[in-house]
Amino acid sequence: MVNVPRDVWLHIAQFVVDDDIRDKLLSFNSTFYDLSMKLRYETVAITEFNDETIWRLNRLKDPAVCWRVRTLVLRPNYRIRRPRQAPAEQPNPLRHMVNRVTSFAQRHFPNPDPETTGIQQSTALLVQTLPLLTNVVDVQVDAWNLPPMAIDLGGFASAACSAFGKDLKSITLAGYPNILKEVVSSMPNLPSLVSLSLDFTNDIYSPDTNRDCDLLVDSILPFVNQVAPQLCSLNITSWTNLDLSELFAHIGPFPLLESFATRAIFDQALATSTEGLTRLLVDSSSTLKHVQLKLRPAKEGEPLLAGWLCDAVDNHPRMLTNLKTLQLYPTTLSHGFDAAKQLVHRSSGTMTNLTIRDRYLSFGELEDILGSEATQIKMIQICVHTLSVRLLDLLANRCPELRNLILYVGRLGRCNGDGQEYSDPDGFVADLNQKTWPGWPVSKLDLWQGGVMLDKDILDLLEERLCETS
Repeated sequence: MVNVPRDVWLHIAQFVVDDDIRDKLLSFNSTFYDLSMKLRYETVAITEFNDETIWRLNRLKDPAVCWRVRTLVLRPNYRIRRPRQAPAEQPNPLRHMVNRVTSFAQRHFPNPDPETTGIQQSTALLVQTLPLLTNVVDVQVDAWNLPPMAIDLGGFASAACSAFGKDLKSITLAGYPNILKEVVSSMPNLPSLVSLSLDFTNDIYSPDTNRDCDLLVDSILPFVNQVAPQLCSLNITSWTNLDLSELFAHIGPFPLLESFATRAIFDQALATSTEGLTRLLVDSSSTLKHVQLKLRPAKEGEPLLAGWLCDAVDNHPRMLTNLKTLQLYPTTLSHGFDAAKQLVHRSSGTMTNLTIRDRYLSFGELEDILGSEATQIKMIQICVHTLSVRLLDLLANRCPELRNLILYVGRLGRCNGDGQEYSDPDGFVADLNQKTWPGWPVSKLDLWQGGVMLDKDILDLLEERLCETS
């Protein structure tokens, strides 16, 4: 074989699809061997508990393999089976006697759930393998529907911490508080951790809201505060009706926090108080660069969310003033939108990514939120009532560095000189055929209408008009 430098092979590999590198080019040369092994083993996900999983875990014991694992995902795909109802049948004395004997045996000599047994066996093998995985820096545990006793998560977490805890940089934990406490209580020392993601779900086995709220404060909070001084990224998501007010009230401080994201039903997650969340945002404003507030209210909660946004913005003029990324829902109310507009304007000199969620903007509202000066925005994701050439002109003028445009469109149309919008799909196409945007560097378009991608012919025409002048 011709002696080609490794850098050249790496450049060539950029034009080969990952599936071919992983499955077909393993033995081509040493460069493709390393790339193939990286694709195979850099991320190891344990989801199914079967013979293939057992083989995969045994494969990780190979010294040529184990050092390559960087991300370890434990996501047991536990299937919740509903009990079968036997079809109605005629009385049968013999069958009745057999059923009684079987029922007695099952009560007094129960057989283990075969799936739970498989999970336990696979997890035990995984724990045996953990000491070899010394280069893991990212651990993800998703136990949202795992029965409490199906896996010794505490044993797994303790073994993982012993094996690579000193180098662990990122942890993602998903599940109900009663099961997550086993993980966090078994991870006492994580000196390198910089990213933490907590995803709270409902306990489908023994629901108890009061107990779960207590666990948030008594078990989860101490773990978060233990690593708070070193965290650069924090993500808190709740798919439950838990009140997170007490958690936010006592969390932190986070002197190094650069990225914060939260997602929840606003008036459930902050039912008691919003002060803790406000304090977190205010106290971390000097370091925060990326903020996602995916807070949607329940049916009656729009005024509460809008009121909190306004109070936080008006009472804390230095809150979130140097953001690069902002994502939020500004509510359907005018004062909620005004608060969102102030947040965008505060970071007009630094913001590169802007997402306004779930509120359709008029031409005038988009003009207001972008401001009167050109911005540095490179990615924007918004919903607009009407996609018109005039609206695209506005984006081109206010976002001259835009690369990625994601639009959710109510209709195609036009916008007259007074800013009034109206539906006119043919007029939009006619205007588009007469328009170019010289120097506007948009290279990625993602346009949706009515829940589906925009008509392909129109999308192709728009991309063609952009490509002609890029």
